[in-house]
Amino acid sequence: MIYPDFNAIADQFDTLFVDAYGVFWGGKAPIPNSLETMAAQVQQGKRVCVLSNTTLIGREIIPSYIKKGLTQGIHYTDVITSGDVLHQALITDNLPFPGHRLYPFGHVRFRFDQNTPFQLVDTPNQADIVLFETPQLSSQEVSEHPEWQPICVPAPTEKGYYDVLDIEPFIPELKRLKAMGLPAISTNPDMIAREGEHWIVRQGTCAEVYRQLGGQVIEYGKPYANIYDYAFQKLGIKPSPRVAMIGDTFRTDIRGALDSGITPVWSIDYGIAKYEQDHGRSLEEQAGGSLDGIILIHHL
Repeated sequence: MIYPDFNAIADQFDTLFVDAYGVFWGGKAPIPNSLETMAAQVQQGKRVCVLSNTTLIGREIIPSYIKKGLTQGIHYTDVITSGDVLHQALITDNLPFPGHRLYPFGHVRFRFDQNTPFQLVDTPNQADIVLFETPQLSSQEVSEHPEWQPICVPAPTEKGYYDVLDIEPFIPELKRLKAMGLPAISTNPDMIAREGEHWIVRQGTCAEVYRQLGGQVIEYGKPYANIYDYAFQKLGIKPSPRVAMIGDTFRTDIRGALDSGITPVWSIDYGIAKYEQDHGRSLEEQAGGSLDGIILIHHL
C-alpha cells in the first residue's frame, strides 16, 4: 500500500527526521504541501528535525532554509547534518585513523575548526588522511582538459568551479592516493545530487570508488550509525517505531532508518526514488528486493 501523503500516517509518530532534497525541497521550489505538513507537525508539539547529508554544519544551513521559505520553530525544530557529526569527531580528536593532517580532495566547503588538533595540508605527501570534499573541477582544469567538458555542468558556479556528471576525471588521482596508502574520510555519503537540471556526482561516489580500489574509507552521515546516534543524543530520544525517518533515497535515508531501529517512511514521487524509477529501477530493485518494514508515501 502507498499512502497519499504523510498526513495519512502522522498519528503513528512523535518525532520526525526529514530529509531535505526530494522530501520538502524539489530543487527550485518547495515540494507542494510539504511545508504545510511540516508546520502542522511542529504545531502539534512534535520534534521535526531536518537530517541532511551535507558538508555544512547545521547552523550554516539555516540561512539557506530561510530563502527556501522555512522558518525554524514553524516548519522544523532542529537541523542536524553529516558536517555536524564530522565536526564533533574533530573537536573530540576521534577520527578512526591516526594522524592529524588532512588533505582535501575536491572543493572545500567544510568549515574547518581551527581549535582542533587537525590541520589541512596542501599536498598528499604531507597528509595522514584524505578528506573527501565536493568533487568539482576548476575553470582552469576544464580549459586545460577540453575532453572533460562533455561531463561537466555547462556553466561554472560563481566561484569558478564546474560540477561534474561523471567520476572519470578523478579516478587517476584516487588511484594515486590509494597507492600512497592514505585512508580517507567522507563528509557526505550521497552518491549523486541534483544541480539545476543536471545530476552530478558527490562525495559518496568518490568514497565508493576508493573502496573498490582497496582504500580505507569512513563516511559521516546517513545511512551510517554515526549520524543517527548523534541525532538521538542531541534530541534526547531513543530509537523507537514512533520515530520516523522520511526520505527519498533507499541507500541513505531508508537503509539507515532500518538499521537504526526507527520507522522508515519512503517518499517516492520526488528526488532519488523518482530518478531511479525514471531510469527503470523499481522500488523493489532500489531496496534490494524487499519492501518489508517500509512505509511508502507518494509525498510529504
